[in-house]
Amino acid sequence: MKKFLLFSCFLFSGLLLHGQQMKRLLLFAEDSSNAQLQQQMQLLRSDSAGIVEHNIWIAIFASPRKMRRMFEYYKIGSAEFTLLVAGLGGVEIFRSEQVMQPEEIYRILEKIDAGEQPPPSARAKGHSP
Repeated sequence: MKKFLLFSCFLFSGLLLHGQQMKRLLLFAEDSSNAQLQQQMQLLRSDSAGIVEHNIWIAIFASPRKMRRMFEYYKIGSAEFTLLVAGLGGVEIFRSEQVMQPEEIYRILEKIDAGEQPPPSARAKGHSP
């Protein structure tokens, strides 16, 4: 029984570590019919292999009233659409109010993985903290 518990704890901790390495892509919109949100989702669906390869977890928040805390936490203002890359602990790393090609997202994630700063254009616009 002790061995089973020890093995279970080891397995569980491995799963947690694996989950922490997953990149988070958060999509915010006023509602699920938002044209930019639909376009971004279509682009991501068209490269599902890339999403899996880059270990990206995607969350969609399309209801400011129901998801008020997430909108407030990430300070999603009046923008109709916001794409946000979050790191460990939900810390915002990159933000854009424009639809992005999956390849652009991958380049940003690869730079972050390499310890580089997100693209200067995003920071210069005051989108990232």
